[in-house]
Amino acid sequence: MKQGLAYEHRVAKYLQLELNDTHEILHGQWILYDTKYCQPDLICIPFKKGVPILLIEVKLTFTPHAEYKLHTLYLPLVRKLYPFRRFLTLQICKNLIPQDNPGPLLHIDDIPHNVKGLYNVIHFLS
Repeated sequence: MKQGLAYEHRVAKYLQLELNDTHEILHGQWILYDTKYCQPDLICIPFKKGVPILLIEVKLTFTPHAEYKLHTLYLPLVRKLYPFRRFLTLQICKNLIPQDNPGPLLHIDDIPHNVKGLYNVIHFLS
């Protein structure tokens, strides 16, 4: 668990350095809904209104469950906070397990320009 949190912090620091001129980066922002809380790993909100918000789940090792979590928990809640914005969801991971078949992989330097589909997997070796 400590390795996963350390990796998440490295990803957040990298994105804060790379995107700070174009995005507000929310790392570990708590969201209250009903009587519960949730905490997306990263929300990158572009200063330009026409650019999609990036909703990011960081995992040390790729997991297909991250897409489900992003789309069923975080995305509906964050859409309520930013109702007139478009979104892209990303899983950023360090380790890959071939049998999980993550599909096409992007590099972290592809954020935000080459991220196209609603869900993308970013392979980031840090």
